Amino acid sequence: KEGVTSLYIASELGHTEIVKLLLEAKADVNATDKNGASMLFMASANNHTEIVKLLLDAKADVNTAYNGMTPLFIASGKGYLEIVKLLLKAKADVNVTDNVGATSLYVASQNGHAEVVELLLSAGADVNAKTKVGGRGRYYSPLDVAEHNKHEQVIKLLKEYKTENKINY
Repeated sequence: KEGVTSLYIASELGHTEIVKLLLEAKADVNATDKNGASMLFMASANNHTEIVKLLLDAKADVNTAYNGMTPLFIASGKGYLEIVKLLLKAKADVNVTDNVGATSLYVASQNGHAEVVELLLSAGADVNAKTKVGGRGRYYSPLDVAEHNKHEQVIKLLKEYKTENKINY
């Protein structure tokens, strides 16, 4: 009824051996629940690195979005560096936005995940992307949210990137 499959549940809960068996039995690696969450999204959200590898090897769609959030978005926001690396290597779109315009770089900056921010920047993340919603007529960039949350290391990375790449802010 909810569109949840056995592979979905095994991916979400981190049952690597069951995921292997289901993939060998040709379970649909790109099925989603009724809200659009995929197995890859659930494994990425729960830091199941080995399962992410298995799903990517089985050709899971790296850019399937759940409420506008991709596996890269959720892993970046949670600071799961190894999963971010795997998703970027699999050609995840680094500049996809969620339903309010936030990017993977935005959520990594918001949560102070400096290593993830650095990796996303090196992968071509748009440092100037702004959310579609904001307070008092203002829309927010990764730098804005990092400054608001006082993530000094992230602020430094974002400012250095803008300077090195001559980006006007």
